Amino acid sequence: MGLFDYFFKPSTQSSFAELLIQRLHDAGETKEIEYDEESFQLRLFDDGEEAGLVNLCNLYAEFNQLDDSESEQFFSRVTKALLSYQKEVPDEYADAKPDIRPVVRSRAYFELLRLEQQYRGAEPLELPYVEIGNHLLAAPVYDLPESLRTLDAEMLRDWDVSLYEVMETAQANLEEVECVVTVIEDRVYLYSSGDSYDASRLMLTDRLAEMDFQGKPIAMLPNRDSLILTGSDDLKGLQIMLDMAEGTFNNPRPISGTALCFQEGHWETWLPDADHPYYARFLHLHHQSLAGEYHEQKSMLDQVFEEEEIDLFVASYFVISREDSGQLISYAVWSKGVQALLPETDYVFFLDKTDGSIAASATWEKVREIVGTLMTDLDTYPPRFQVEEFPTPTQIEQLGIDADLKLDE
Repeated sequence: MGLFDYFFKPSTQSSFAELLIQRLHDAGETKEIEYDEESFQLRLFDDGEEAGLVNLCNLYAEFNQLDDSESEQFFSRVTKALLSYQKEVPDEYADAKPDIRPVVRSRAYFELLRLEQQYRGAEPLELPYVEIGNHLLAAPVYDLPESLRTLDAEMLRDWDVSLYEVMETAQANLEEVECVVTVIEDRVYLYSSGDSYDASRLMLTDRLAEMDFQGKPIAMLPNRDSLILTGSDDLKGLQIMLDMAEGTFNNPRPISGTALCFQEGHWETWLPDADHPYYARFLHLHHQSLAGEYHEQKSMLDQVFEEEEIDLFVASYFVISREDSGQLISYAVWSKGVQALLPETDYVFFLDKTDGSIAASATWEKVREIVGTLMTDLDTYPPRFQVEEFPTPTQIEQLGIDADLKLDE
């Protein structure tokens, strides 16, 4: 690929990856870089040992939103960011302290790496973090001019500081950074500074007292550059929030389509009651978010299991509408004779592969009650459960069949 190609946007994923590889080598990267077309990743090797992984999905999505004239600047910025691992974080906490910030990400963002290391038999990377609800995590990072460096537990031990102390420092530093807050109709607050920390400002809970909410504060973080806040009793505000979240959720670098509510001094995962006017829309975004996380998780596990020759089937997370009410629900399929990893879903279908029939279908709660002893919790997010045996005929009879659910919808 010659100089001519630098001034025009590559038209395919493969050409995008090839151009990025060339830019990395031109900038001084000495590691061997391989492009994995199936997973859309770059894999780095040092003396034959795997030494890094670059997921290209978000970068490619961001790139495709740019004009041709912005391509050169994009590749320059991304190259610097990917090579920033060569820059050292200060040995002394006092030197690093001014540049520590908090980041808020999907919990799945962190768990994917841990789960991959577990199945590859690698030494797990200790990443310190704080839980936010059950689907988000906040972690400290070192803010370099061109990228963010994750701070692992070993760094904190070397500095002889606790996670609590580092997060206090990170939040205090972020508090001092100027940001843009747009107030819409005196009822919705939108952080959109474009500095990659807008979602992280969820951590600055002291600022909630300066805002006027009808009811409890509700927050959504569809991507890293959006934090939307309104009140739980403000129907107009919730409508505006949903319109904005639905319009930006598919932007590059998504975080979550699941809302949060601030109560008793902390953020909790939130869905309105089933009779709420906007319950269906909040639920749809929640399912959309989970489906994306489960898809990424399945893709990663499928690749690892193939490479490591692990005989486990990774079941998919499906979403359908109930026949009686049109309400969206999720389901997974537990197949007879198949060792599998099941996602946690609203319902489970039990498939007898000998004749292709549905032997049973039941809610997740009922499944856990009757055949929970056959399910091993992997303790990951989004949740997965390993199953090796199919329920007995007696258990299948106890599970029954939900007449309103049909697998062929």
